[in-house]
Parts: sequence; structure tokens; C-alpha cells
Amino acid sequence: MLKEYTIKRKEKLFRRPRYRQFFLGPILHRSTEEMKTSWTEIFVDLLYVGVLAKAGELVRGDQSWDAFSKFCLVVIPCLAHWNAYTLYNNQIHHEDLYAKVLVNVIMISIMVMGNSLKNAFNPVPELNTSTIFIISYICERLFIIGSQVVVTAYFHSEFWLFNGLQAITRFAIMIPYFVLLGLPVNGDPARETVRLSIWYVGAAMELFLPLLGIATFRIVMMFVSVDDRPAVSECNSLDSTP
Repeated sequence: MLKEYTIKRKEKLFRRPRYRQFFLGPILHRSTEEMKTSWTEIFVDLLYVGVLAKAGELVRGDQSWDAFSKFCLVVIPCLAHWNAYTLYNNQIHHEDLYAKVLVNVIMISIMVMGNSLKNAFNPVPELNTSTIFIISYICERLFIIGSQVVVTAYFHSEFWLFNGLQAITRFAIMIPYFVLLGLPVNGDPARETVRLSIWYVGAAMELFLPLLGIATFRIVMMFVSVDDRPAVSECNSLDSTP
């Protein structure tokens, strides 16, 4: 069963965030307005393209497995960064000052990651920028998780169980990166081996995040019914106005 509603409102400095579509029991509630990709979103996507192109410099002159693995270690967090922002933006409608703050946080964090990824594996402690790269990544993920928690707690408490599971899973994914912050580069080859191993674990957890989320959801469903949950809205067209 489908129930449609209007999500558009007059322009305001602050507005109540709304989910673009969601399930309440067996009924799918969905906005009647077609979701369109804004010029701001296209600009942000181009930033990601530039960062990925910069990551390609890691393998431009060295096609070894070691170079490729390090390329993957920086690209996977960048893709996870993009995925977190895109999913949040496709689920929740703001169109107010907070939406502008969100976009600026996303742009600043991905630009810092792009500028620091080239020397993320530099063995010289003074030149190594992995800490800056990881902090930028963690800040973006925490900002997205925090935003979703606030929206759920104050405006859409009916989704607390589903979104709570998502937040816990996504926070758990970041644990290896928090551990890396506690093991800064000091020039010791043994420590660098340990750091790379932890980084591999974090990257692998990012890749398997959808499977981890589904597994967690299915386990909880064995004990509790989660019928009220958000759904993901798709972008179907390009907005013709900037």
C-alpha cells in the first residue's frame, strides 16, 4: 500500500527535517515531488572525482601490489565518505540553513582528505599525513551519524530502533581508524606493518558494511519487529534551476 504526501514548504531559515519516503507498518509513505539532483550536489560530486583522480597518482608510476593496496586503502574511505553523504541526502529533506552547513562540512572534509592522501604512507613521521586523512574521514562520518541521531531523536522517534542499529553499525566500522589515531607513525617498520594491518581491517569492514547491516537487522528481527523504517529515495532527473 502506498500513501503520498507533500514535502515541499516555503523557504525558511530552519525547518523540520522530513524523510523523503518511509514505511509505517505495511504502508509506504512517499513524497509526491520528484527528487532532483541540484547543482550543489553535482559540484560536490566533482570534488570526489578530483580526489579519486589524485589518489590515482599513488599507482601512476608504480603498478605493484603494494602500491595498489595503498591506493585501495585511501579510495575506500573516500567512497564510503561519498556513500554516507549521498544516502543521508537521499533519505532526509532539509532545504534550510542546516543543509548548507552539511554541504560545507562534506566539502571541507573531502578536500582535506584529498590533499593529505598522497603522503598518507610516507615513512617519515614529519611528512606523513595519515592522521589528517583519518581525522577528516572520522569527522565526516560522526557528523552524518550525529545528524541522523538528532533527526530521529527530536523529529522522527518512530524510527529509533532502525536508525539506532544503523548508527551502531556505522560507528563500529570506524573503530580500526580510531585505533590508527592511537598509533601514529614513528619511523618504526614494525609499527608501520601493524598500522597497515589495522587499516586493511577498517577498509574491509567498510566494504562489507551492507552485509554487516543486513546481518544485524536480521538478528534483531528475530526478537523485535522493525516495521517502521526509512526507505531510500532515488534521483530521477536534473534540476533545471541552480
